[in-house]
Amino acid sequence: MNLLLRLPAALLLCALLGIGVLPALPGHAAPPLRKVEVFDIDLGKVVARLDNNEDIQQEARRWVKAITGPAVRPMIDPKHGIIIKVPVQPEVQVSNEWMKDSVVDVFLPVSPATLDTPLLLLFTKDNKPLMFTFKYDLRPFLKQYGLERYFNKPKPAGFRPAGR
Repeated sequence: MNLLLRLPAALLLCALLGIGVLPALPGHAAPPLRKVEVFDIDLGKVVARLDNNEDIQQEARRWVKAITGPAVRPMIDPKHGIIIKVPVQPEVQVSNEWMKDSVVDVFLPVSPATLDTPLLLLFTKDNKPLMFTFKYDLRPFLKQYGLERYFNKPKPAGFRPAGR
């Protein structure tokens, strides 16, 4: 069968399955950005979803640019605080002395104890996790989006940290 005859059928199949194959055309909306998720470590669940706007995208890019080196202290199982997941769209290209890759998700584990020594967990387009230290004042971002409220929240009666 001629390739030109098969192409419309393939495009129709992609459209029916909801798979985007063409770039956004002028006058057509680009696909929405995936939501930013705020995970409460104590509660063991996502407690907020934020619209992933251009301000948050730029903030996450600034965090990545502020990387100072690979993390030497393990922070795989934080005990308290929140983890903010920012899907970066389009992916951010990182080229420094520690990595040369595309990052698609930025995870920021943060608590009052780690505000001055934050870590970033980056996931590459190949789903490879990389953890870094970075130097950045997170307080204005946390305040702007009302995220510091998760640090000093009262615990419900009978509260037990998730998974403990």
